[in-house]
Amino acid sequence: MRPAHRLHVTRTDVNDQLHIFYSELVTLAMNWIAWASVPLFLLGFWMYTSTLSASFPSLQNKRILLLIAHPDDEAMFFAPTLLALTRPGSNNHVKILCLSSGRASHQASTWNKLIVAQAMRMDWARSAKRS
Repeated sequence: MRPAHRLHVTRTDVNDQLHIFYSELVTLAMNWIAWASVPLFLLGFWMYTSTLSASFPSLQNKRILLLIAHPDDEAMFFAPTLLALTRPGSNNHVKILCLSSGRASHQASTWNKLIVAQAMRMDWARSAKRS
């Protein structure tokens, strides 16, 4: 009969296994810390940006010209800016200059009517808020 083989474990084998275990543990902890810090970063960014608007200069009693390239750009891209500039109490005089008539889409008359109606609607909304 042959003698049973004994499991021979050396100190270096144990050290290698411990090194692998600890490196995986550190990687797991660093991943957890990175993902856990995302909500904290977002909260800090929100708190910082929410106080920025107080430091921006306010435009009051100004004549402002908004230059747009296409009809409906003022509604698609600049509506929040226009609403802020025409806020009651700001006394700003805002004009919109459109550099094209919308002829490329064959709807020039529709775009012209739409931009005038939108400007009138904003003026009516502003005057309604004043009363």
